[in-house]
Amino acid sequence: MYLVLLLIGGIGYALIRGQLFWLVGYPLGAGSSPFIVAAAFLAGIAALLAGAIGRAEIGGAPRPRWPWEDPSDE
Repeated sequence: MYLVLLLIGGIGYALIRGQLFWLVGYPLGAGSSPFIVAAAFLAGIAALLAGAIGRAEIGGAPRPRWPWEDPSDE
């Protein structure tokens, strides 16, 4: 998550600034920022929790389904 955050930030900053240098300059400058580190950490936790919730089966019951889902699909 950390590297993806720096890569996307670098691409966005380079597009806004109109200078290719910022593809490398942004990750080098912002990589040690506590805000970037905290954002990457929290995004990783959110991704892990979403995956765990999506795979959870409570008491052996199957996951809840939307009314339009086919019950035979797994």
